[in-house]
Amino acid sequence: MSDSAKNLLLGFLAAVVLIGGPLLWWNASQPKQGDPVVPKAEDAKREEALREKIRTLSEAARSLEQKANWCEAAGAWQKVHDAVKDAGNPDFLALDRLAAERNKAACEEQCNPKNLVKQVELKPGPKQQPQKIEANELIRFYPAGKTIRSLAITNMDGKASNTDWGLKGEASFVHFLEALIETKVVANDGQRVKFIVKLRKVTQTLVVSKETLELALPQAPILEQAWADAALWRLNPGVAKLRLLWEGANLVDPNLKKTLTGIAEHLKRVGIAGGHPQDVQMLQQLDKTSGLEVEAEYVNGIGIVRLEVIGGRPGNLFDEQALKTLGDHLAPLMDFHLFPNANKAVGEKWRVRAQDILRAAPIDFNAEIDGFVELERKPDDAKDRAGIAILGVVDGKLQAQGRAEDAIRRGELKVRGGELEFSMQDLFVRRGELTFDVRSTYASRDHLLFRAENLRNLRIRSRYEAQIAK
Repeated sequence: MSDSAKNLLLGFLAAVVLIGGPLLWWNASQPKQGDPVVPKAEDAKREEALREKIRTLSEAARSLEQKANWCEAAGAWQKVHDAVKDAGNPDFLALDRLAAERNKAACEEQCNPKNLVKQVELKPGPKQQPQKIEANELIRFYPAGKTIRSLAITNMDGKASNTDWGLKGEASFVHFLEALIETKVVANDGQRVKFIVKLRKVTQTLVVSKETLELALPQAPILEQAWADAALWRLNPGVAKLRLLWEGANLVDPNLKKTLTGIAEHLKRVGIAGGHPQDVQMLQQLDKTSGLEVEAEYVNGIGIVRLEVIGGRPGNLFDEQALKTLGDHLAPLMDFHLFPNANKAVGEKWRVRAQDILRAAPIDFNAEIDGFVELERKPDDAKDRAGIAILGVVDGKLQAQGRAEDAIRRGELKVRGGELEFSMQDLFVRRGELTFDVRSTYASRDHLLFRAENLRNLRIRSRYEAQIAK
């Protein structure tokens, strides 16, 4: 693809995601064998008229959002929801109804903000406190100015049912959480460390199909492309809906072919492989933390004691409880804890707290995470990975628990295995993969699997990449 074509593609994608993240719905133009006969002309005409009505109402609501008229926008999204209801809540408008519900809630939160603060003081209890590090080692690992850019993708795939999806009965799904983060050391005296953490992009994506979706984590480096993509994202709340068809079909708009190709490439990059299923829906939204910039103050042996919002929000104000929960997910000293002092013998094993790996394996930014992971140093691979310590992930258990008003139930993951690559020269984890067995599931109200039922055949895998910013 030429540079000009890439620019056109990125420009269109930017337009699609301006209000939070696209909700994309693909339907093949040709029916599958055994599918119902094409609807009668009058039914098709009625369906298209309803779609056009909902599109018009949604565009009016989005226009109010873009003007930051949050209270009016909430009312406009209610009109979309009511119009779908008045139409009898047909399956082909199920995602419009879901988009209207989420958009309304996001606008109401902006219209009537509550418990917004610039900073929070944290008091980690004994169980939340990390091990104390020798001052000289803390400075060696985290000198002032050191900046780590990282990308983590955690995928869950399986089968479930959810009336919000507009698909009858059970469907296959892939859910993935992407977290693109920059962590910079501002100051470090061996006892207190100040970091500036930029959550460049935190997104959830849910892909659903009646056909089986295959999941294969990408092997090629993906961090640099993700960093370039992050420039496309804006922070306005909401979910947009765009009707598309699979590549090769007769597109509603022929000019969307390049966009469709870009979307397919994105899905492949984050791990969704296979052909082009006939009936696929995709819901993608920004997490409330996306775009946030915070200063974190870390006290040796205690943990993060203060978080202050310094960018990414009007007036540098953010939800108090969400800011407190975020402190458990930043894991600014992850690299040290995963390979203490960068000095373990081959075959030696050690345990780390679950909170200390969350930058490499994010689960849910709105949940409290507890548990442990056990590591073992493996023999070096001097031929292909010189200067890299190989760390095997051999055991562990993670629990996820939301706040009382959000929690469905406590979720539990059992570590199946994995591998981390640690740079002995730059003292950081540059790459990693982890796999988990799902013992029980959890989803907060902000999670895209909220209200999903009969989940089964679940697998979770995380992929992590990082680099030192020059």
